[in-house]
Amino acid sequence: MRPELKAVASEIRSAELLKKSAQSVRLPRLSLSGGWSYQGLTPASSIPTYQYGAFLDVPLVYLSVRLMPDIHPVSVQLAPEMKLTLVIWFVPVLMLAGGLIVARFRKDRPIPVIGVPDNATAGPFTWAGGVS
Repeated sequence: MRPELKAVASEIRSAELLKKSAQSVRLPRLSLSGGWSYQGLTPASSIPTYQYGAFLDVPLVYLSVRLMPDIHPVSVQLAPEMKLTLVIWFVPVLMLAGGLIVARFRKDRPIPVIGVPDNATAGPFTWAGGVS
C-alpha cells in the first residue's frame, strides 16, 4: 500500500475513534471501586478494613440541551470583538499565573549565603558579657 494511502487510512481511523470518544462522553457512566487492608499499630492488633465506592457521572448539560432544546442554543459563536477581548485578556492572565508559580518555587528554594563556604561550621557562641 502506498504511504499516502496509509496516512489517509490512519487519519480516518483516528477520526472514527475521536467521534466514538466524543459520543461516549454524552452517556452516563457508573464506576465501582473497592479494596481492603489491615489497620493497626502492630500486626497483632491490626484489623481488616474494607472500602467500597460507587460513582455515577451524569452529563447534565448535554442532557438538558437534549431535553429542552427550545431554551438552549445548539452552539454559540463569538463575535470578533469578543474573540479579540478573550485573546487580549488571556495572555496577561496566563503570564500572571506563570509568574505566581515561578515565585512559589523560588520561595521554597534555599537561598545561598555569599562568602560562607559550604563546609563552614559554627564555633562556640559568646554572649556580650563574655559567657560561653
